[in-house]
Amino acid sequence: MSGNNPMMVRGVRGAISVSKDDSDEILDATRRLLMTIIHQNEIDSEDIASVWFTTTPDLVSVFPAIAARQIGWTDVPLMCSHEMAIVGSMPLVVRVLIHWCTTKTQKEINHIYLGETVRLRPDKVHVPPIDDQELTTYLLDKGLIRVMPVEKINQKHVFNGSSLTVSQENQSEWDD
Repeated sequence: MSGNNPMMVRGVRGAISVSKDDSDEILDATRRLLMTIIHQNEIDSEDIASVWFTTTPDLVSVFPAIAARQIGWTDVPLMCSHEMAIVGSMPLVVRVLIHWCTTKTQKEINHIYLGETVRLRPDKVHVPPIDDQELTTYLLDKGLIRVMPVEKINQKHVFNGSSLTVSQENQSEWDD
């Protein structure tokens, strides 16, 4: 963090491409994108004001916000929508805009573009590739993400298609 800068809400952008409209592939890619953004910017989910996900109109099988819930962002407000359908635009893309409370300046923020989306922002290709397992282990060790196994999700959890709510009663399940 920057020493003397005031706390501001900054936007952190990112995008990742997928090969097809497949729920598992979209969620895997979105988790990878989010974890890379967290790692490259040292983001704690407690400092996230909200997150807006968009997908190109050809992605309709799953809400990418579910991936954020899967990494433990249970209290972060999330929103999903579609990008505008512009002729000639890149297909099969998940985008994210994270509204983050930080003392970092605009220039200190690392916007992340993975897969084919590096063509959208060639100025942002300086991010080295990260092994997914190594990244997950690092983020879990730092306490920056929590993972709830799918088999633990049951009737006590409220799920509305893009949001998984964990009540006080079942919060301890996340701490296993």
